[in-house]
Amino acid sequence: MVNNEIQFYLDNDFSAPKHKLHLDKVQEFAMSPNPHKSAKDSTHVVAYISGSKGAPGSCKLFQFPNFDQSNIMAQKSFFQGDSVDLKWNCIGTCCLLLIQADVDKTGNSYYGKQQLHGINTRGDAFMISLSKEGPIYDASWSPSGRQFTVVYGAMPAKASLFNEKGDQLFDFGSGHKNMALYNPQGNILMIAGFGNLRGKIDMWNMTNATKPEHICDFEAPDQTDVKWCPDGRHIVTSTCAPRLRLDNGYKIWHYTGSVLHETKINPPDELWEVDWQIRAPGLFPSFPVSKQPVEGIQVKKEAPKQAYRPPHARGTTSTFKLHDDENSSPKAKTIPGMGGGRAPIPGMPVGGMKSIPGMPPGAGKKPSIPGMPAQDASKVALKNKRRRENAKKRQEENAANPPPAGAAPPAAQQNGGTAKPQSNGNKGVNSEYQGAAGLLHDPEIEKKKKKITDKLNAIKTLKQQKAEGKKMENNQLEKIAKENELLQELEKLTVRK
Repeated sequence: MVNNEIQFYLDNDFSAPKHKLHLDKVQEFAMSPNPHKSAKDSTHVVAYISGSKGAPGSCKLFQFPNFDQSNIMAQKSFFQGDSVDLKWNCIGTCCLLLIQADVDKTGNSYYGKQQLHGINTRGDAFMISLSKEGPIYDASWSPSGRQFTVVYGAMPAKASLFNEKGDQLFDFGSGHKNMALYNPQGNILMIAGFGNLRGKIDMWNMTNATKPEHICDFEAPDQTDVKWCPDGRHIVTSTCAPRLRLDNGYKIWHYTGSVLHETKINPPDELWEVDWQIRAPGLFPSFPVSKQPVEGIQVKKEAPKQAYRPPHARGTTSTFKLHDDENSSPKAKTIPGMGGGRAPIPGMPVGGMKSIPGMPPGAGKKPSIPGMPAQDASKVALKNKRRRENAKKRQEENAANPPPAGAAPPAAQQNGGTAKPQSNGNKGVNSEYQGAAGLLHDPEIEKKKKKITDKLNAIKTLKQQKAEGKKMENNQLEKIAKENELLQELEKLTVRK
């Protein structure tokens, strides 16, 4: 591909291109495989042309070498596409178009938006509907070329089987997976999660392509790659650098989950890649799939990771403490040079003063009200004392200067001629002072009472709506049924005089 032109060479002659396909803003292309290399099974080309200035991007299908614009076999246009991954099936009849947009305009994903379309040599272009929103991790063709598997959606991802027309045939369920890989014979499908996932592997029997059967599942943790053996019975998983530079090595597994071989690479050596020897297609024929596990080797489980300790501290008992006061009795902090303790005050008994000389026992204690914190009780007692003093002072003033006959007291004159009884702590006056029982309340109890009152008001509204014939939901009926229980609780919290 040179600038806006795709050049084709024939018969290993690279002196000059034999055919050219000119398309403005062409970004990618893919040629279909031609397994039989006959005129009947001709080669096809899919080319991706990027969009610009509000125009959509598109993929066009041509039959080689008929590249005239009037000979386009099929075309698929789409917006929101910055790149396309083209995947032909092995028989060259259908191509999957995995379209990637760098920015998701809906804001649902930080990693952009992906779509999956299909285009075939019959001239059909179609979109593949996926049942879960999220990224598309993998789309893999079966070696038969008649079905493909897609792993997609937000984690836990879904995996589904489709035919070459884009119709869903089977749902493999959800899990932490990001890849689907068929064995060369096409009778086993591996759906796994590698990379930043745990390494869970599910094996499926695809002998009956429309009704896959689960074989087994197992884990290959901390592996960075996996490949099928040409015989279709074994896989190799590897931990390679630079993805992971520790615990490099590889394992060979049977498809039933048994480990048959393990090799570890000791530092400072690093493992960069593991692959199977290439074999000619058809050398290993298909085989019956069994769920019976084969005998494998015993894999040594590594000891759990320990906290790092410097060389000079290894083999000794750790004295590290997360906090200074860990596993120690509370002691007063000392200042260097001060004798290791608090300095005594001259003339004060050892251990401090228990009472003040000349004051009656208990005179220094703050008055307290039952059921109320000491700090709040001291403020309340001081407030009540001031009220009693003010009431006594007003009583003395009234006794020294009695009002004229028929005149209302000053308090009555301020309140429109209606006198309110004054509260004080002396007996013999019109209204006895009630103290904290009549003037104060517990804030927590008042909060509970307010919540219960709000619920009762809501129940009253619901009962009115029910009486008007409005249909009640189950949760609303449950609220109405709790009315008596709330009334009893409110009665218990109410202060009775």
